[in-house]
Amino acid sequence: MKITVEVRIPDKDISFDEARALAESVASVYSDDPMLLAWYDRQNDRFFPQVTCCDCGDGRPTWEIYADSRGARVKVVVNDGDYVFLFI
Repeated sequence: MKITVEVRIPDKDISFDEARALAESVASVYSDDPMLLAWYDRQNDRFFPQVTCCDCGDGRPTWEIYADSRGARVKVVVNDGDYVFLFI
């Protein structure tokens, strides 16, 4: 089962590095040693990993399909999707 945690930092534009550190801190609550599998940065329209894979037809982006297929268990969504991080 994947846990989704939404984090909102009101009235502050946070950088990717700040969001990642926050997401890692949140993920560590659910895993002793969280490993980042994939991420999305809406402000700069970039994501990791840069993969193309089959379209499952459910509208999810490839980076999320990649992480899920590798056992992602924790999804941290920062500021309504400005940043998304998936951890095992």
